[in-house]
Amino acid sequence: MDAKPSKQAGVGDARISLRKAAAQRCGEVQHVHRPATLQVFLDHHVCKHDGKMPGHSGEINVPIRVGFCLPEVCSHEDARSLVGPQGAGTLSFFSPTLAVLAKIGGLSIPKLYPPTSPQLDVKPMDIWGYMAVLTVSSFAVFIVVSTLITCARQRRDVRDATMPRIPGPEEMLGVGGGQRLLASPGASNGGAASPGPARNSRQLPLFVQAFSLVGTNGTLPKLFDCPPYKPTDSLNGIRVLSMVWIILGHTFLMPEGISGYANGEDIFVTPGFSSHAAEQNPLFMLIVAAEQGVDTFFFLSGFLLSLLTLRELPAKNGKLNPLQALVLRYIRLTPSLAFVMLVFYKILAFLGNGPFAAAFQDSINRRCDISWWSELTYTMNFVPFDSDKICMGWTWYLGDDMIFFIFGILLLPVFYKRRWLGWMILVLLIVMSMGISTWLVYKYHLGVYAFGPTYTRYSYYAYSKPYTRIPAYLVGIATAWLLDELERRGLTRATSLSRHNVKFAMRVASLFATAMLLFLVFIPTSDYGSHKDSWADPVNSLFINSGRLLWSASWGMICISFYYDYLAYPNAFLSHWMWTPMTRLSYGAYLVHPLVIKLSAGNEVQFYTFSGMDLAYRAIGNSVLAYSASVLVWCFIERPMMTFTSALLKKKRSVPKEQLSVAQDPPLLSPRV
Repeated sequence: MDAKPSKQAGVGDARISLRKAAAQRCGEVQHVHRPATLQVFLDHHVCKHDGKMPGHSGEINVPIRVGFCLPEVCSHEDARSLVGPQGAGTLSFFSPTLAVLAKIGGLSIPKLYPPTSPQLDVKPMDIWGYMAVLTVSSFAVFIVVSTLITCARQRRDVRDATMPRIPGPEEMLGVGGGQRLLASPGASNGGAASPGPARNSRQLPLFVQAFSLVGTNGTLPKLFDCPPYKPTDSLNGIRVLSMVWIILGHTFLMPEGISGYANGEDIFVTPGFSSHAAEQNPLFMLIVAAEQGVDTFFFLSGFLLSLLTLRELPAKNGKLNPLQALVLRYIRLTPSLAFVMLVFYKILAFLGNGPFAAAFQDSINRRCDISWWSELTYTMNFVPFDSDKICMGWTWYLGDDMIFFIFGILLLPVFYKRRWLGWMILVLLIVMSMGISTWLVYKYHLGVYAFGPTYTRYSYYAYSKPYTRIPAYLVGIATAWLLDELERRGLTRATSLSRHNVKFAMRVASLFATAMLLFLVFIPTSDYGSHKDSWADPVNSLFINSGRLLWSASWGMICISFYYDYLAYPNAFLSHWMWTPMTRLSYGAYLVHPLVIKLSAGNEVQFYTFSGMDLAYRAIGNSVLAYSASVLVWCFIERPMMTFTSALLKKKRSVPKEQLSVAQDPPLLSPRV
């Protein structure tokens, strides 16, 4: 297995020589070889006046992975000894980057990571894996059986509804209190019996209804059910597009720890290579800035919680039951999370095949072995504190959103009773969060350059922590408060379009908000490329704090304009019914899209080669597969749990479905449509 195809003369001979050397080292020449991957950390010492690389001096650190085939009798130690500190010249045949550096000279290997091989390092499925397969298979069988039962009941009901009603013996003989029953209306029509009502039959058990693919509560009809239009339907399109944006970012980043990229010099600016690396291109920010889609989710989640709860509080005298709300939310969220984690940890980890299978399996087991339980308690952002050790690292969003939900349901009744106090607490929380973020930036020198040590520290200390991410959620709550105040002052949807001055002002404000969103996406370009990691602490602090506030505030302005239909065409597009099923699948897509990305990388036979077209191709494929897999999550666990919790609430209170408390709803990624 070669790291990357090369057209250099003599490369094939060099590879054969390496294999012969490996066979001699291992003591036996074998015709059967196994693939191996090796990660090395190279030091390239360059003299400014050596005439080989003008304008650069000092030490260039190049982390790189190479792949090759060894006789199957070779061990990891044999592979390490083949390379060693003096093996850079040999490895240069497997990478164009190393080939250039080897010609320049001064190449050494100060650090050699342990090699991996699927034949030596991949672990077989254990008993827990087989139990996981049995569990998932049992769900599938139960869904099939429930669907067949429901179909049989539907056919019987249709048959009974159309079958002619024939009087029974008691009716014909007049039995029953000595009173002869009236003849059926059909008797006067040639004696033919008329159709009668369907036989009274017991309703199917709730668990059969919940898991059936068809029927009134069937998972597929509920998926494609289209409710009446609501002023907030534009949020459906926003959240789906934000989800696809996040998948794009993860498509680029997540394979790095498994298959990686063969042409790192085309991504990162490396002295001595092309100056047209991807990070020099401002459009590259569309990939890196995908993380801001999470702040969009936080904003929309806070906005919906606040808006819907404010409309329910008058009927409840301004009171909420926080404990009940939290329990219902946990019940709705956790089964889907646990189901996906079961598949990820105990099934997917054993589906890798090829040279990267060992790295793929290790990326799962070394995290989930120690932190699977923190996923189920939503403490994953504190235990373990290092976000790189979380079992499903991307679920940090759910941990934060659960904490923000608790803050929200405690804050909203306060605002309902004393608005000034609610505003004061909200502003205080934002100021405290910004203060903590600023302190962390200055103390640990955190930065936003995604490929440098400052961002590694940022990820460890601040990126996923709720005390640094809550401002976007609070701005969402504040936007709903502002909208409520506008309606209290007479600016409703019925009167909004007649106020032309307000309409013009809101359109202009929305235009500025859109420009601000684009500015926040592209301004980090000045910290990338040839100016990589150049922002000082004050600039990083300003961007992390103000950028998050401006991002969510801009969405607030746009959402208010959508609510009043001041932006008619964009609102019509984002509110279209086509987004409704995808919105319902977005929670599942958020959970499973890394499984698709990681499984693909774990089954590759070659390092990825970065290019814009390849990334777009993989991102589109990952999005389609993620939403397709989300249909399974919806049918297996998510929609059935929604049916159970809705039935539980209906037993406790008799209110229309649309009036059910938002406390039962999952976060924004899951539907409330």
